[in-house]
Amino acid sequence: MNLYFFTFDIDDSSSDVIKQLQQMGNTCSCLSNGWFIRTDKGEDELYDAIQPLFNNGKGRFILTPIDLSKMNGWISTDTIKWLKENDK
Repeated sequence: MNLYFFTFDIDDSSSDVIKQLQQMGNTCSCLSNGWFIRTDKGEDELYDAIQPLFNNGKGRFILTPIDLSKMNGWISTDTIKWLKENDK
């Protein structure tokens, strides 16, 4: 399983983006528009599924793989719990 961090800014409703993420794997919202996603899908497959939602030029996003052993930051207790429970 792969772990990614996805963050986005979009002028339209974000509900379609969030629905697409949730269909791709197990998700955890950690910022207003920042999500962790644990999935068996690769980066290219995730990108190909998400990118069409941004084709209208009204938004942008970052999708990056995460290595928990090299991650630093300040996040909520619930997010830390989710990361530990989904570290497989």
